[in-house]
Amino acid sequence: MSKLTKAYKDQLCTWIGGRKDFNLLYQAARDGCSGPAFHQKCDNSGATVSVCYNTAGYVFGGYTSVSWSSDGTFKPDNQAFLFGLQAANSFQPQKYPVKTANLQHTVYHNAQYGPTFGGGHDLCTFTSTINKQSNYFQGNGHMSFNHTYDMQGHDVTNFTGNNLQFTDVEVYQVTEHAARKDETPWRKLPEVKQKVLKSELETYSPPGKLDHVNILLLGAVGSGKSSYFNTINSIFQGRITSVARSGSAEHSLTTTYRLYKIKSTDSRQPLKVRLCDTRGLEDGLNLDLSDLMAIIDGHLPDRFTFNPSVPIRPDIPGYKKNPTLNDRIHCIAFVVDSTAIDVFPDKILQTFKAVQHRVNVQGELLIPGYLYIISKSI
Repeated sequence: MSKLTKAYKDQLCTWIGGRKDFNLLYQAARDGCSGPAFHQKCDNSGATVSVCYNTAGYVFGGYTSVSWSSDGTFKPDNQAFLFGLQAANSFQPQKYPVKTANLQHTVYHNAQYGPTFGGGHDLCTFTSTINKQSNYFQGNGHMSFNHTYDMQGHDVTNFTGNNLQFTDVEVYQVTEHAARKDETPWRKLPEVKQKVLKSELETYSPPGKLDHVNILLLGAVGSGKSSYFNTINSIFQGRITSVARSGSAEHSLTTTYRLYKIKSTDSRQPLKVRLCDTRGLEDGLNLDLSDLMAIIDGHLPDRFTFNPSVPIRPDIPGYKKNPTLNDRIHCIAFVVDSTAIDVFPDKILQTFKAVQHRVNVQGELLIPGYLYIISKSI
């Protein structure tokens, strides 16, 4: 029986990107803890995630998009990463990306080795054959951290509790999620009258002296902000469009501030609603609150390029020192990935709350309230 819980799968989907299915290929407790057994079950199977469970209550492992083989060579994989899901029986997700400088040593393929990641064997689970002792397999591999993967200051104690007594080692094939006909929808959608909705947007006029309304799309990396704009734009264009960069990546694909205009289907004139896209929020590379307020207050021009290492200041090129009412953000739409709500990062949630508090106190938004866009529901 699979030990990979829904919470673990959801977290892995967040890191890998998109909704995935996990097909159990190999399980040490079922198939035997040996290199040959692992390769017999897992070679040539595409992307996989290897998960180790130990007697100290740690759950950890690695992901690679490259098929395992038995050819005795190292393989590069810029999508690979190590991860920790649980530490001492506590859910503590942590991702460790592969270092670009050592990409050629991402994973090691050897017929006698179990899943092995890194040129310095950052994570070497086991070699040859291990017999079960009581309720665990005594791992005979080793770990030499920080050679190929960025362990962010963590050592073997943080990663495994300094324990290689595996209660099990599992390897899952990772594939795109295939919706089944018998799947129950997660929510019942109301009847949508598309023509009526389009007409309401095409005839909408903002209050007061505003020429148009600016709606800021704010969300985590991979939440679907840019894809949401592409979807809305496609509806009005009557064809599939991909104006905004979108897709799955470790860091935000959006590197510039964009103010997108959407043209009416019939008149080809811009609607009086603009969608504004900015960098996706992420742990360690977040836009700070002052940067976000610079966007909300209208200080940044369209196509402003962000520099994560340099804060936004009034003396940077293109900064609008005296923005007009039409330059400001009038409404904020928080975009949330429905497949990752259970494991939504606390730091990004805190950023959401900080923005809400700041604009509420200052009365920044001209259109009261916030929008919550739930993406990736299918």
